[in-house]
Amino acid sequence: MDAAKGFSGLRARKGRPLLERLMERTIPVPWSGCWLWTGGLYARDYGMAFLPGGKPELAHRAMMIAQGHDLKPGDVVCHSCDVTLCVNPDHLFIGTQAANMRDMNSKGRHGKAYVIPPEWRVKIREDETPAWAVAAWFGVSVKTIRNIRREA
Repeated sequence: MDAAKGFSGLRARKGRPLLERLMERTIPVPWSGCWLWTGGLYARDYGMAFLPGGKPELAHRAMMIAQGHDLKPGDVVCHSCDVTLCVNPDHLFIGTQAANMRDMNSKGRHGKAYVIPPEWRVKIREDETPAWAVAAWFGVSVKTIRNIRREA
């Protein structure tokens, strides 16, 4: 694959609006409402995009900028869905790192193994979203998703 092409196979064309470029690199997950980032990845399974002028930025932050939000240096763009690859603005909110940690702790996502609830396991088995995308959505390994899909 050409290095200038992302997962979607589309070349990034300079000069086009940021929102248009971001949307070309997302896939919707109907049962969750998430828009998963299919472009390049940054550390810890966060998407990476480029702002006008070539400045690299986390994809979910770039989406908020494309939506007209003026992010300040201390602002953290948080995921209400807890999916690091999600760039759906309806699933994002601006807060502080402390608020993000409180949100994470209140959901039981504080470093302990995350157990996928049974009702989601059924949806994972029925859905055709790529295993890597579902794994990133839940913060688990691809192998975990493949094992769930093999369950009877």
